[in-house]
Amino acid sequence: MTTRSGQYFRSRGLRRTRAVVCLLLGAVLSAHARTEVDVVADFGAVANDGIDDAPAFQDALDYLNSTGGGTLHVPPGRFLFNERVSVEARDWRLTIQGDPLGETELQVDNPDGLFQLTHSTRYPQVNIRDLSITALREAAGTALEVTCPQGGVQEKRVVTLRKLEIRGNGGAEYFNRGIVIGGLYRPLIENCSVVHSTAADMSDSSPNFLPEVGIDVTDCYAPVIERCSVVGARVAYLYDSAENPEDGAVRDCTADYCRVGVRYFHDNGSGGKEETLWINDSDIRARDAGVEVKGRRILHISGNTFRRLSETHPLKDVTIEIVTMGFVTDNTFEGNLDAGRKNVSVLDDVTKYVVIIDNTLSGPFASALYIHPDAQNILSQ
Repeated sequence: MTTRSGQYFRSRGLRRTRAVVCLLLGAVLSAHARTEVDVVADFGAVANDGIDDAPAFQDALDYLNSTGGGTLHVPPGRFLFNERVSVEARDWRLTIQGDPLGETELQVDNPDGLFQLTHSTRYPQVNIRDLSITALREAAGTALEVTCPQGGVQEKRVVTLRKLEIRGNGGAEYFNRGIVIGGLYRPLIENCSVVHSTAADMSDSSPNFLPEVGIDVTDCYAPVIERCSVVGARVAYLYDSAENPEDGAVRDCTADYCRVGVRYFHDNGSGGKEETLWINDSDIRARDAGVEVKGRRILHISGNTFRRLSETHPLKDVTIEIVTMGFVTDNTFEGNLDAGRKNVSVLDDVTKYVVIIDNTLSGPFASALYIHPDAQNILSQ
């Protein structure tokens, strides 16, 4: 009897404990429940009426910021922005979701851009997808900007951008910069396009080169740009760093009608203190340079196709400077080789341990490559 009573009371105690745990867990989940709002139904934006919708979007994002985040649904239709929508947040969890069929268009008619999301910590999570963003004026600023302070290490992705189409009209209407992600850890930019102009004019004043940058991941940690396209820009993909960044990758991307395809720059003067940069399986057609890398510990450039945009401008397909170890392999360099073109150039005497093999060059390797006479341990085909 005592045993059965003890079992009875222990059983009741366990049930009470479980009930309390469930109540507490429910309260926690309720406190962190995601808020979902619709910019039309809940904040009064009106599609296709030609009236400024920026105030409605501002109100919606301010509301989500006050609740710790949530999802902003943007239905099909055209929405006008006569001013940029800016939010200073801390560590919210935000999703901006357009129409999955690509029928949501955000039109920008101001000099500052569409969204500027600034964070005071490095712990937010921002997801933006399924939007078409169109410039309606000259120099329409930065279409999409997400930034936070540098520093610290995280396992999670802080920002994910998917299926964004950012474009000008091929003439005088364009964004200065398409996507700017600054200081964030592990950003993923996937299936996004920044498109402006494909004019025949290859001069410095060509409309092709009015946009400064297509996708900019300056000062980010381990950014990944995958299956993206930039058409018409001075620099298609930019990865500048004031400090030592961690890994980075440009994979299966396209750069066309650009002066420079990919530019990575960190002038630490010592051969790159951090990890690996991958540029793989991409199609790059540029006027001045396909890939420029300065200051990296380990570099992989492989499986890419490099093409010449202009026959009248000198082209350096790949330039390497201040790199400790590099692999330039299995690339195809299409087009003719002349006095103004080099397929691969090692520019300095600091770079060492670079392997340049198994590439399809534009001509004999003695003419297609430039190796600084004091560079050490450069293995070339």
